[in-house]
This record gives sequence, C-alpha cells and structure tokens, in this order.
Amino acid sequence: AVSPPRPKHVELPPETAPDTEVTSPQVPIGTQMSGKGHNHRDVSPQSHANKSFFGDLISTWTQHSDATAVVDLYPHVSWQWEHKTGWRDYTRKVSTKIELAYRSGETKTRVQTGKKGAVPMEIFFEDMLQHDPVTGNTRNVQRSGAWSRWQRFKRLSASVARALETGRPRKERFADYQKRRQEHHAEMEHAETQEFEEEGPYGRHCCGLLAKSPLFFSSTMMAVVAYTIWLGIDADWNSAHSLHDSEPIFQVVENLFCVFFTAELIIRFCGFQKKRRCLRDPWFLFDLVLALLMIVEVWIM
Repeated sequence: AVSPPRPKHVELPPETAPDTEVTSPQVPIGTQMSGKGHNHRDVSPQSHANKSFFGDLISTWTQHSDATAVVDLYPHVSWQWEHKTGWRDYTRKVSTKIELAYRSGETKTRVQTGKKGAVPMEIFFEDMLQHDPVTGNTRNVQRSGAWSRWQRFKRLSASVARALETGRPRKERFADYQKRRQEHHAEMEHAETQEFEEEGPYGRHCCGLLAKSPLFFSSTMMAVVAYTIWLGIDADWNSAHSLHDSEPIFQVVENLFCVFFTAELIIRFCGFQKKRRCLRDPWFLFDLVLALLMIVEVWIM
C-alpha cells in the first residue's frame, strides 16, 4: 500500500510580545510625506515605466542632456559611422547619448569620440552626417536597431514641442546649420564693428589712454612735420650716397626719428583693446609701412 505524503513543516513567524515596542516603518529615500499621512512617491528609475506618454517625453528630454550619468538604456540599438573599410560602431556610451538625443526630437547632438574620448563631433540626424568642427570633415552615420511607428510618433511629437519651445526649425539640415552659423558670425562682426566705431579702438589701460590722448596725437603730428622739414635739409646738405657715409649729425637725427616713430607705433599697437583691430585701422597700417621702410633704410641697410 502506498503511504500518504507527509505534510510539510512550515514555521510561522513568532508573535509580537505585548510589551514589544512596534516601530513605524522608515520612509525610504526619494519619497514625500503629506500632512495627513505618508504619501509615498517613488522617484527611482523603475518608476519611469509607470509614467504617461508626456511624462516619458519629459524624462527623455532631461536624460539626454547628462552624458556622464548615461547607462546602456538601449542595448539592442547601435549607432555606426562610415569608415573606408566599412561601418564601425560608436562606443556604448556615445551610442546611448546619440540615441537619447534622437528619441527626444533633436536635430543634432554633440559627442566626444576618439581613442581618448576627447574629439568633439556633431551628429546631424536629418542628413545622417558626422561633422568634425575642427577639421571640417564629414562622415555618414547610420542607426542599427528596431524603430516602430510608436517611436516615430514620439520623436515627431518631441520635435514639435522642442521647436515651439526654442523657436528653431523642427528640421534643420547640415547646410542650414552652416548658413545660420555664418549669419551669426556676420552679426557678431557687425556688432564688433559698431562697437569699434562708437567706443574707439583703444582700451582703458596705460598704452590705450596714452594712445588716445590729445598730447600724444599732437606730439606725433609735430614729429611728422619736423621730419618733413628734416628731409628737405638732408636733401640739400647731405651729399653722401648712404647714411653710413654721412656726417655724424645726419646719422644721429635719422636714428632719433626712427626710434621715435617705432616707439609711437608700438604704443599704438599695445593700446588696442583687441589687437586684431589694428588690421582695420588704415592710418595704423599706413604708419606701419612707413616705419618698416624707415627701419630698413636706417638700421638694416
């Protein structure tokens, strides 16, 4: 005869003693407490699965901006760039950052690539291009992975929301971005030119204050007039063919004028608030040419 099966032994938890103090459950980190009781709100990463569509959309917008905290959220999706030997995968960190930006409706994103992860690259989703802003080179990129209609609708909605928020076009190609960038640089140069015309080219430091002072301008004009008179004297009284063969008085005066005009040019150059502005000053360029010719004639030849 077959014996009946023995019942399993189950240990019950011990009963709480009457004098045992019952402690209230601790509120975990990441929850909030209301005035009438404990209203737990889980803000852990697992709670994103219970969000609505707009909550998921907002979380996607906030996630793609932090590249350092990105984990491999999409292991079945990879982004690749075109090499002369074929397609090569980005690193998982870079690929996840690109995917987050792509899902959030961005037209482009910036990543750090290379062996040390320090080479800046721009990915344009409308053209599927990788642009190197340092060298100006471009490569084709592609996305490898599933892409459902629901995901396309979410990306479309996110792109429309971002266009309304920022005021930028929903679709921007690489050529449109380059054109907008050139227009921005042109506006900056125009504003710089207006600032140059309104405030003047010289700064407020020592050389700048000296270069725009009326005394400095008057002394420079007097030196120019004196040098013009000296050229007439030199033409009439100096019969030597070169400065080295001239009388000592002619050599001393020529060297004094050369030192003065060179120092005047250096003070004016150091006085510029932005040194590249000297290339826009025609009088400075004219004086520079004359000073270089004088230095060649007096000190070099």
